[in-house]
Amino acid sequence: MRDLTEMFLRFGNCVRVVARGMLLGCLALQAHAAARRPNVVFILADDLGYMDIGANNPQTFYETPNINRLAAQGLRFTDGYAACPVCSPTRASIMTGKYPARLHLTNFIGGGKAGKLKPAPFVGHLVLEEVTIAEALKEAGYATGFFGKWHLGGGESQPEHQGFDVNMGGNGSGFPPSYFSPYKNSMLPDGPDGEYLTDRLTDEAIKFIESHKDKPFLVYLSHYAVHNPQQAKAVECHFFAGLKNEEAAAVMGIPFGTYRRKLALGLAWLRTKSGLLGGVPDDASGADHETP
Repeated sequence: MRDLTEMFLRFGNCVRVVARGMLLGCLALQAHAAARRPNVVFILADDLGYMDIGANNPQTFYETPNINRLAAQGLRFTDGYAACPVCSPTRASIMTGKYPARLHLTNFIGGGKAGKLKPAPFVGHLVLEEVTIAEALKEAGYATGFFGKWHLGGGESQPEHQGFDVNMGGNGSGFPPSYFSPYKNSMLPDGPDGEYLTDRLTDEAIKFIESHKDKPFLVYLSHYAVHNPQQAKAVECHFFAGLKNEEAAAVMGIPFGTYRRKLALGLAWLRTKSGLLGGVPDDASGADHETP
């Protein structure tokens, strides 16, 4: 009986030692995390196709060297999925860590209209009672800046009411009236005429990083691009219009004649939609080339 008692006592001592060790380890990790507080830069693109970047598709028509370099040097999550196939629910999920159904945001804001099927109960904004990543990090001493597309409600539901110290460009709209200044965006002062929105948002994010380099920060850079309207800088249009040669067709893995016809159709569509391709050559019909 005495041996059994001593065994339980030794077992109890071991449990207490292990428990103390685990507690000290947790406290040490917590202290280390609190001391470290890494900066967070989150970049979100709107309507960008999975196969449109070189890291996912070496034969893509588009050139994405910086994204490719980030993918090569960092950690890639190739089997991660958006919480919803449309805009606002996915953004709300990223912001709160909840499924869209729990937020009653299961469609893009402005798209919850009744049709042949009755829609689910729908809230037209991200309610203030939800805790956002910005609010959580701000409570931990972070400076928080939002730049770009919000589309989770306007007025009292904008980024500055959801934990962000700075809001440049975030409102209730799902797309910009123009990618060129004047932007007609009450949350983004106009730049010089012709300034490009994607460049401006990036520059504002960089300024925020430089001005908060001495404390932990969250930069939430949520580009409106590549969502409509289809508007690009003239230099980019001319560059890609000039890629109508055998080398470009070979990169895409299609016959040259097919490539030229696709390019002609694309340029014609862009001229119709944006009116921003004046001076781009029209000799991309491919009529004088056989398609094998």
